[in-house]
This record gives sequence, C-alpha cells and structure tokens, in this order.
Amino acid sequence: DIDEEIEAEYNILKALSDHPNVVKFYGMFYKKDMKNGDQLWLVLEPFEMPRAIVTTPLNDQKEYL
Repeated sequence: DIDEEIEAEYNILKALSDHPNVVKFYGMFYKKDMKNGDQLWLVLEPFEMPRAIVTTPLNDQKEYL
C-alpha cells in the first residue's frame, strides 16, 4: 500500500541523511489540495546538481544533464 511505501522511503532517507555523499533530509509533509491534487513534499538541503553524461542503452546516444 502507498502509505507503507512512503514510510519505507522516509526511513531510508532518514537513515542515510548523515552520510557525506547523500543530500541532507530534514523531513516531509503532506499538502492536501482539492484543486491541484494532494502533494507530498520532501525537505532537503540545497545542493548543486553536477553535470552528468548519461548514455542510454537503447540508442547509445549521450545526453548531457
């Protein structure tokens, strides 16, 4: 069930939060919104995404992120 999946993800993020190679996880909250749909928000430390090159196995094209 979805609640168990969310709880499992929360526990994983919380357990790894102090690892030096993992972004710090501060918590999550649920926003009930009838107009736009319910939302689950993760609160993480700000970080810069490094550029990465991803090669897709299907067509061997390189994509720069």
